[in-house]
Amino acid sequence: MRVLLDENIPHDLIPEFPGHEVLTVQGLGWAGVTNGDLLTRARGRIDAFLTMDRKLERQHDLSMLPFGVVVVLARSNRVQDLLPLVPGMREALGRIGAGKIEHLGAAAPRRARLLRGEEMTAQRADLSRSRGRSGVRSFHFADFSMRRPAPLRRSRCS
Repeated sequence: MRVLLDENIPHDLIPEFPGHEVLTVQGLGWAGVTNGDLLTRARGRIDAFLTMDRKLERQHDLSMLPFGVVVVLARSNRVQDLLPLVPGMREALGRIGAGKIEHLGAAAPRRARLLRGEEMTAQRADLSRSRGRSGVRSFHFADFSMRRPAPLRRSRCS
């Protein structure tokens, strides 16, 4: 499979995709090219596009592309933040098809998480624990790890 890495994906991840022909935007001389031009130039050259650009699907109609798009959602584009997501990237590349988009990572949109069948049970459990008898969510100062700041004292100027 021919995979194109967007400018925001570090080149250090290339060895993590054995068996794939991995190209980079910079390696093709397309650095600084707008997303629309990039998608047009990639037609017929790649099978999948790997990016961290969350706005791509809102800006362009990806359903008409002859390749799939994998959007990686991570804390940052540093290698140490992306390495835990590499197995998911490989799986997504294996099942992606033309005109399809896949989101993966901890910050994947809620819709994508629901489509994959992931539950947010931890959030539900936290929410149910913080509700009082009336069902209204209540906050307690003891729940927060920070202490209340001391009040500001005004100095008297003469």
